[in-house]
Amino acid sequence: MKIKRILIIISSLITLYSCGTIHVNADIVLVNKQNTIKSITHKYKISKQKLLEINHLDRNHKFKIGETLITPSKNKPENQKSVYEQFIDAGGTPQLWADVVLPESHGNPNATSPNGYHGLGQTKQSWGFGSIKNQTQGMINYAINKYGSIEAAIVFRQSHGWW
Repeated sequence: MKIKRILIIISSLITLYSCGTIHVNADIVLVNKQNTIKSITHKYKISKQKLLEINHLDRNHKFKIGETLITPSKNKPENQKSVYEQFIDAGGTPQLWADVVLPESHGNPNATSPNGYHGLGQTKQSWGFGSIKNQTQGMINYAINKYGSIEAAIVFRQSHGWW
């Protein structure tokens, strides 16, 4: 399941990137003999805990050679926060990011679908066109108003493939 999710994310990111429609401020790195967890955390100036959080992994996760990880972009300006960091700062949760945002928009706040869905949460709500902060707050309100809680919205999304 985890490998399938990673492959879907990677293929979607590659497709979106090649179409010029993604601006996620994230890099995808492969764990190998030269690219160890220690070198990755040093290179991207993040803690192991932050790396686990971004990839929605628990603290006991054992990294393996060949594993693909999402990291903050090394090329972003120092004072610019990633979409994920802005999402968390606006009240989003790591679970909402991993289980709703990534499958719906791959973390792209400008994502649109041919069916008219837009933004991080891929809804037809007006807040899906706003800033990352407005989109995050809109998603939280949507989850609470429609499903009763963020957790209930995540459960619904996981079982239905949409929200």
